[in-house]
Amino acid sequence: LLVNQTSYTIQDMVSIMADRLKSNKVYNIYLNKKSYTELIEYPASTCYNRKYVYDVMSLEPTGLCDDKLDIAQPEDIGSILKALIDEYGITEDNAFYDIVTETAITRLLNNSYVVLRENDAILSQLYICEDANDVFIKGVLTPKQYRGLGHAKALLKQVISSYANKGKTLHLIVDQSNTPAKKLYESLGFRITDTLYSYMIT
Repeated sequence: LLVNQTSYTIQDMVSIMADRLKSNKVYNIYLNKKSYTELIEYPASTCYNRKYVYDVMSLEPTGLCDDKLDIAQPEDIGSILKALIDEYGITEDNAFYDIVTETAITRLLNNSYVVLRENDAILSQLYICEDANDVFIKGVLTPKQYRGLGHAKALLKQVISSYANKGKTLHLIVDQSNTPAKKLYESLGFRITDTLYSYMIT
């Protein structure tokens, strides 16, 4: 169990959740067959009890390595946030607004966001989390006005190339029902390697 970057055994989850669920919060628990778990806390007003199922798709990139990734800069935060807010359909009075904004700013300041741009326009974006052996590609998003032009695929190709022959495995998490995204990832060589279950409970 991962809580604020601290690892716990699966058995600890029961006692942790029993204590935390006494508070007025919502918790998002991620579980997969490899016993990876993550606990995310949200304000109680943001959601309700529900379950999502995702496919984990993985790739070990080969070929020539090209490290020329466009890392998002502080001045890009406006464009990144607009794409996120438009995608989620949230407004400033929505309980998720502060969470989305603060998280995006933190990721940008940590140099986690990678973008594909043309002049001053960000055509597609994603962020990267990595450790010694694995790279997780998350938040793949193309603003609505630029969709259908292959920008997400071009950005993913850049990321794959940047990790070629570095001994790391790339992973993407995609909703099982998102067939277009799964076809895109498969066209780039990703294959389903695991299933991830997300439970949101109050």
